[in-house]
Amino acid sequence: MSILFNYGSLITLDNLNAQVNVEPDTTLPQAQVDMAVVGIADFLSGNYTQKSADVNDIVSNFTFSASDVEGAGFYLSTLPAYLSLTDYGTAVHATSDNLAIKGVAKYGAHDTGSDRKWFANLQTWNGVKDNVVGAVNTLSVGKETAGIGAVLVQSASAALFKKLGKHAALANDDAIQAKQTELATSLKAGWDEVANSYDNSTIFKRYLDSGRYADDGADVNATVNYNVSGMKFDFIVQLKGNVADKDSENSETLAIATILGDSSIGETKVLANGDYTFNVYMRLEHQTVA
Repeated sequence: MSILFNYGSLITLDNLNAQVNVEPDTTLPQAQVDMAVVGIADFLSGNYTQKSADVNDIVSNFTFSASDVEGAGFYLSTLPAYLSLTDYGTAVHATSDNLAIKGVAKYGAHDTGSDRKWFANLQTWNGVKDNVVGAVNTLSVGKETAGIGAVLVQSASAALFKKLGKHAALANDDAIQAKQTELATSLKAGWDEVANSYDNSTIFKRYLDSGRYADDGADVNATVNYNVSGMKFDFIVQLKGNVADKDSENSETLAIATILGDSSIGETKVLANGDYTFNVYMRLEHQTVA
């Protein structure tokens, strides 16, 4: 009786500025991606009130916490059956041991069931595992130690170097990580509901279809909290940008093929003019992690 919500439109980080156009759908906007991650957070709450015996006569309130999404614990993941990795993405995933925090089984109170390879806040990590990993082999909770920003940094790195763990070559990794706020805020705007009717509520319709509404046994005019346990939100984030050399003081073109490789044979995602595009499948799963 799980509930999965998909974004039917691409979420684009164009020049690292988040733009989101959300049209809820049952399918994602493309079938192949370059990286796949799952994030665990305690980020959902809400309720609904049924005003009459008609199930369509409801008011839905739903909150998607942007700050908690920013601090989600993300690990490198396999894909659902309807998606696949590009050849480039397969090569990126093969370098997963380059992630600083590997072999950690838990994020806060949530046990993932097996050891995971996690995306840690690189500024906090600073080469010392204990800075981000607490007791009982647990990735510490919050964007100071984990977070969606770490995924953005590693994605940008992978787009350039076809491998994870090359973030030290990025001169502006802190600026890239800071875009986590814009992305999380955009996600919140896409899913929040304030006094939505049945026709305007994506959340309640999926809740009804899942069977959780029937389990609630709600009384007319009673306000009932959504059962958000294990709710999953799937979307694809497309990172688009341009590569520059911070030390360059003239207009000479960066020698992309010499420095990063040849994009025409899949050595990098960066084109000769410095532009790159990198697609990341993300799943956010609500769990109690405190």
